[in-house]
Amino acid sequence: KRGPAMKRASSPDYEPEPESEGEDYEDEEDNNDETYGAPPSAPGSAPAPMSSSSSSSSSTTSTSSAPPPLFSTIYMGAPSSSVITPPKVKKPRHVVTPLESKINALTREQLIETSSSFFQKHPSLVDEFLALLPEPDMDQKLQELKKLERQYQKLYPNSRYGSSSDTYSYNRVVKGLGPFKKALVDHGVSLKSSKSWRPLLKYVSHAIELADNMPNWNDASKNKSKQSALSSLDGHGTAAVKGLGVTLSVEEWEEVKAEVERVSGHNKRHLGDTFAEIEKMIEKRKAADAKSPKKKK
Repeated sequence: KRGPAMKRASSPDYEPEPESEGEDYEDEEDNNDETYGAPPSAPGSAPAPMSSSSSSSSSTTSTSSAPPPLFSTIYMGAPSSSVITPPKVKKPRHVVTPLESKINALTREQLIETSSSFFQKHPSLVDEFLALLPEPDMDQKLQELKKLERQYQKLYPNSRYGSSSDTYSYNRVVKGLGPFKKALVDHGVSLKSSKSWRPLLKYVSHAIELADNMPNWNDASKNKSKQSALSSLDGHGTAAVKGLGVTLSVEEWEEVKAEVERVSGHNKRHLGDTFAEIEKMIEKRKAADAKSPKKKK
């Protein structure tokens, strides 16, 4: 098919229109002037600059019509220049002495044996040395017990294959339960032998929960290990109270009782002998205060 232009060109009466030079350019320039609103310029002259009023109005229009920034309502924090960082305080470097180096190289048994031998030769220094000794670290002992607790808990079989308190579970868990129970009792024995009565009572107050968390098996004969651990801790608590004796006042004993109740929580039911001994000490102290002569005002 041929378009209208082809038909006109093929007709016998068709005469092409004369082309005028620069007509298309002028039409395009006029269209551009109409589009952008600029006045027509003379041929060959430079385009007229835009007035300041028109540029300011166009910039105002573009600024007012622009959308607000995306994070304008979000607080991005203070500029980095306004943040004042405190200067780093360097800790004094500890210089290891030759004596410390030799002590660190010794085993626990070697250190105990060497210390005992030294103070046997110099008994006058024993009291001074004992006054410098810190209390045993309870946190380290409790962290060790919690680590052993996690280890035996990992030995439980998948519960979907059966009960977690049957004989099959017991045979798996008992391998890790033994080391946990041994450490639980040994820490108390160590504190008791050193006559660290206050740390021992604190240890018993915290460790009683770990002993109560030991599994209860369907076979009652397999629960003897747990009952033994609970009974051992109660015995250690009783020994700690007796070791403190009447050296504490009635008010101090009341504070000790409240602290043990707070730490042990609902597990205080396993410390019946310990609390009974505390009550005895409070009564003994009251009786001792009643017999002592009152100070004259």
